[in-house]
Amino acid sequence: MKIYRHIIFDLDGTIADPKDGIVQSVKCALRRLGIAGYDPSLLARFIGPPLSHSLRTHFGLDDETIQRAIGLYREEFERCGIEKNEIYAGMEDLLGDLQSRGRRLYVATSKYAAIAKRILDYLGLKGYFTAVEGSNRDSTLTSKTDIIGALILKKHRVSSGEAVMVGDMAYDIIGANNNGIDSIGVTWGYGSRDELESEKPSTIAGSVRELRALLLPDGR
Repeated sequence: MKIYRHIIFDLDGTIADPKDGIVQSVKCALRRLGIAGYDPSLLARFIGPPLSHSLRTHFGLDDETIQRAIGLYREEFERCGIEKNEIYAGMEDLLGDLQSRGRRLYVATSKYAAIAKRILDYLGLKGYFTAVEGSNRDSTLTSKTDIIGALILKKHRVSSGEAVMVGDMAYDIIGANNNGIDSIGVTWGYGSRDELESEKPSTIAGSVRELRALLLPDGR
């Protein structure tokens, strides 16, 4: 079984569950913009994709309003959303074991990079990662393809043949495929198995235990 020396993780829905913080922050931003009358269950769809994409897709907002909404969202999320993240059971042990066996770990997220770092710091996980890369403050560079390619593979001189992307959404698999690296879809997050399979990941893990077996074959 292949041993990956460089392992790139998505954050939301893969390492930690962000639902309560994201939903509350989106709801606050929409309320301050005077937007109401929507199905509350819609807000769960904001977990994973770039925020600008979700605001445009689900609410039809123009670019100027989207930037206002993102600013309001970040204000609320930085105030109280970070502490609503919960690490998935078994994930910290896996990260520690990977690091102790010489693997280099990275985070590639469409979330604003500085917020992602604060989340990992709050969860006590930041020290496991060589780099945490995400979008810019002005919401540019949100594509997983660009974040994986430009900010992980190129910036950190990672060989594509030794790298794998681990994520719960189709965007993670697409980003990996577009950069010619292997991918592992995980089913405990917010993307369905059908969604993951449609993008043809290298394999799928149904639990952190299954992911461990893929990333540390025979405990190596």
